[in-house]
Amino acid sequence: MTQMGIIIIKFVASSAMLFAIYMLLMRSRASYRLSRAYLLLLPVLAIAMSLLSFEVYKPEPVVMKIEVPANSQTVDKTAIARDAAVENTQAALNGKSDIVRLFHYIPFLIASVSIILLLRILFFMLKIFVLNVRLKSEQTSRGSFVVRSSLISSPGVFARTIYLPAGLPTDEEVLILRHEESHIRHRHYIDRWTMEVLVSILWFNPFIWMARKELYSIHEFQADHDVVVSGADMFDYQSLLLRESAIIANPLTNGFHHSTIYQRIIEMKNSKAGTLSRLRKIASGFGLVLLFCLFTFTYGEAETIYHYIYARVEDAPSAQSSETVVEETQDEEIAETPEASEQESEESAMEKNDYHEAVPETKPLIAEDGLRVFTSLPTPTSDVITYKGYYLRRTDDATYLVCVGSCETDDEIVWLGDNENTFIMDADSGTHYMARGSLTPGTWGESFHLREMKGKSWELTIVFPPIPESVTHIDVHGITYWKNNYKNVISLKSILEE
Repeated sequence: MTQMGIIIIKFVASSAMLFAIYMLLMRSRASYRLSRAYLLLLPVLAIAMSLLSFEVYKPEPVVMKIEVPANSQTVDKTAIARDAAVENTQAALNGKSDIVRLFHYIPFLIASVSIILLLRILFFMLKIFVLNVRLKSEQTSRGSFVVRSSLISSPGVFARTIYLPAGLPTDEEVLILRHEESHIRHRHYIDRWTMEVLVSILWFNPFIWMARKELYSIHEFQADHDVVVSGADMFDYQSLLLRESAIIANPLTNGFHHSTIYQRIIEMKNSKAGTLSRLRKIASGFGLVLLFCLFTFTYGEAETIYHYIYARVEDAPSAQSSETVVEETQDEEIAETPEASEQESEESAMEKNDYHEAVPETKPLIAEDGLRVFTSLPTPTSDVITYKGYYLRRTDDATYLVCVGSCETDDEIVWLGDNENTFIMDADSGTHYMARGSLTPGTWGESFHLREMKGKSWELTIVFPPIPESVTHIDVHGITYWKNNYKNVISLKSILEE
């Protein structure tokens, strides 16, 4: 599963538990202000718990033994060690490429739907703007504005403007104005705008929609409470709610009929808001702290300590050529001299560590800028098909990326790659295969000169870990550049065999 998939699952799970705390401990008992604050902060807290991570424990280091071939002068040992972890990851991903590929499209799906929902908000805002331009408004003594028109089907409020249908009876209009002015006084429109944007972006989380519904109900409960407290007759006000209940309003406005009428009537008669006990407050706070620790405290990964086991040179192919085998010769008897005894003692000590010194290379040519100079390189095979100057061949032990090029001048500077930036990536699963090095000594990890090779073609081979046959779409990162042209990514849509 991708990192994005894990974050989404943590986000939905944390939202569910935060909403459960509200429903079990706070709903109907917390004050309207506290309920509003909690429901607005719920998406923010869930996002924080899904993204933050604090390492509280780190396991003991793990020792891994790595066998290093004798011809590894140009192959970085740390790259060989990374291959073991890559192979384990690839083994876990085998057979799951379809699922992994599906997770790659999740961000695009989320973004597409979010854009549609945000455009929907803009559409409703445009409708309200057009309505304000076409219709005249009147300012009340409390600083709000009232718009009356036959184009308005249901009472509502947007920011500090109240919208009323034309021709309402005076007694009904007074009750509605008290209700809508309560929304303005408590700044419910800020809650609504914020929640609408959050729902549009986080639409895939059902618990954000539930929090939105609860928040809008709290708005209506609070406004109804203010109307009743102001001295309005409860029966007349509830009858008005029933008459207005079947009309659909703009989702960005605090509609007069918004909440379920039955719940609003029950809340007016038996409101318990503000009666949250101390025990429930403590339980809610403890639950929030426990959830935060549960989702953000993590165990660290064990440090891997690599123990390298070096093969002896005389038991393996020479470092100068992967196809030349050192011929075995009969050991000559060495006289028992002090010098021989000392040499035998040193060799015995090296054998205990499975180590043997590599054969020293011929002293290379160095240019005036300190870079190595090559006057010849291996010649490309004429019958091999290349893709943009590259081709692959695979064996059971390694994957070889062959880079084919040519020189246009008598002195060119080339950089082939290194163990930090050069890798092959499986385009389906995202698995990385870090480069081990080059088969040609002196061409890896630093730039070098190609001189006296104008008009000549050459090839250099980069060694990677063995790539499974199931991998068919790859990207190659951080390989050859010359003449200030950096080829950062080469996409090989099908692996080419030699």
